[in-house]
Amino acid sequence: MEPLKKSIKHTVAEYFAYDDSLVDGKAEYYDGVIVDMAGDSFAHGVISSNMTGEILAAVKGRDCSAFSSDVRVGIAETSSYLYPDLGVVCGEPRFSELREDIFINPLLLVEVLSEGTSSLDRGIKFDRYRIIPSLREILLIEQKMPQVEVYFRNLSGRWESDLYITLAQTVLLRSLNISIAMEDIYRRVKFPA
Repeated sequence: MEPLKKSIKHTVAEYFAYDDSLVDGKAEYYDGVIVDMAGDSFAHGVISSNMTGEILAAVKGRDCSAFSSDVRVGIAETSSYLYPDLGVVCGEPRFSELREDIFINPLLLVEVLSEGTSSLDRGIKFDRYRIIPSLREILLIEQKMPQVEVYFRNLSGRWESDLYITLAQTVLLRSLNISIAMEDIYRRVKFPA
């Protein structure tokens, strides 16, 4: 994903027309700014798939669904339309009044970081996610080293965080009341020397 650097402001309608016209790839929208998303690395794809598999297994039989990076999340308060790497909704999914393909009530969102996306994912995208009323947890997962940051909304509504940095640790996801081993998140991922 490119950093936010385009100075031309676009309407939401222009963004939807542009994103819908893309044959390969997709774009995100940040209050008038359209940002094209780049392709993923092998490690990124493996980590995303590992997380999806672990979460699907953990919520089987519960009223929850996991969704992939092809599902757009809308944040009306900031006029943002974003594609997380993975998300979870429990209960009835709700959709934007603008379009039926914009999901608005995630419980958990996951971003797998890369050199090109890290500053955006940790910056404006992270800030926009935290505005979503239904959201209880955000995971930021590094792909070049074992590191998972879990940001969770506590009972008073304030955001707190946990950091996991070894493959021997187990990541606690409070929003789903589950734990996932770091070695399962990074299964078959080779880290640079």
